[in-house]
Amino acid sequence: MVADGGGVIVVPRERAGRMAEIAWEIARGDKRGRRSLYEKMGLELDETVK
Repeated sequence: MVADGGGVIVVPRERAGRMAEIAWEIARGDKRGRRSLYEKMGLELDETVK
């Protein structure tokens, strides 16, 4: 079981490792997208987008 501000998910233990990999891939993509927006807007990059 994993929970964050977006919700809760329950997955079988044998799939948990792959689910974590997918979640990190999504998080990295999100960070790249936010970094791109910061750059387009001329904002200073902070630890959330580096």
